[in-house]
Amino acid sequence: MAGRVSLNRFHQARLQGTHPVWISARSDRQNEGGLAIRSEPFVPGEDSLEPSRRILDTGFRLAKFSIDSRGQGILGKKFRKLGYSMTDHLNARQRRDSIARLVRDRGRVQVTELMAEFDLTDTSIRRDLSILEGKGILRRVHGGAISTSEGMQINALEERINHLGLEKRCIGAAAASLIQAKDVIILDSGTTVLQVARHIPESLRQMGTLRIVTNSTLLLDEMGLWATPNLLLLGGIFLPEHRATVGPELLGCLKQISATRAFLGCDGLTLDGGITSAHPLIAEAGRMMASRSEQLIVLADHTKLGKAGFVPIMPIERIDLLITDARAPEEIITSLRKRGIQVLVVQEDP
Repeated sequence: MAGRVSLNRFHQARLQGTHPVWISARSDRQNEGGLAIRSEPFVPGEDSLEPSRRILDTGFRLAKFSIDSRGQGILGKKFRKLGYSMTDHLNARQRRDSIARLVRDRGRVQVTELMAEFDLTDTSIRRDLSILEGKGILRRVHGGAISTSEGMQINALEERINHLGLEKRCIGAAAASLIQAKDVIILDSGTTVLQVARHIPESLRQMGTLRIVTNSTLLLDEMGLWATPNLLLLGGIFLPEHRATVGPELLGCLKQISATRAFLGCDGLTLDGGITSAHPLIAEAGRMMASRSEQLIVLADHTKLGKAGFVPIMPIERIDLLITDARAPEEIITSLRKRGIQVLVVQEDP
């Protein structure tokens, strides 16, 4: 059964004399009739199931649209419902992120399932799958797609970044507030350290006097958007699961650098075992970064305190400042302070 929606004057003028057209619509309370409208001419003789990419990339729903004698728009059967739903508000990137999560969780997805899930044409879904395949997140197979090992690595990394996201953001913001305009800082590949870069004030970013050294390609992605990045990306062997460079080349580069501060993350911190990492080459890089800096600042959320990782990086006596969150065990904080280590406990945003 056809649906009917009122058009505002702009769309009435645009669609005047065009019969029919492709339109895309989504729920929008600010628009007359409760829908936001976008249109695209329909050319007889062309494939009626292939609207232009401009429409498909909006994430709007699609329908064949006609104008009646009263200037009202009539939506055909293809526009199955006019109500609000989650997919109404997804843009193309968000939709592809959702598809990537579905592939990760299910291992395999079918085009027909995704068409029903997102209420899109098979052409739109196949285009999304092609884009995700190009990024290595999935592999297309007949009728759908399956997850890849690289895709699982990407998803695992995203989970690490998002885990305890509030605590990491608060720690990162506190650490960023310590940075001065003419500092040379070293940032390692930890997901909490990533938040330091994200919270560096805009004024410091624009000055161009702050110099940043890192082995993290995640930071490269982040800082590549800055207007005047002053970034040295250390070369070496690339570890995909950490998005980091390591090895002899990295150590050789670091030996030529003198930094004001180094910000390091860790997988664990104990009083006897010091700070630790899950990977020997990450631990090796961390030791060299600390040795080339005047001040060592360690960032660790409460889950890392009292936990021993696989490989030691350095004893706790080497730490100048530990920044952690409000749920850190009080007995560990007290013991660290008794040993002369400065500890900054940050409160979560209300």
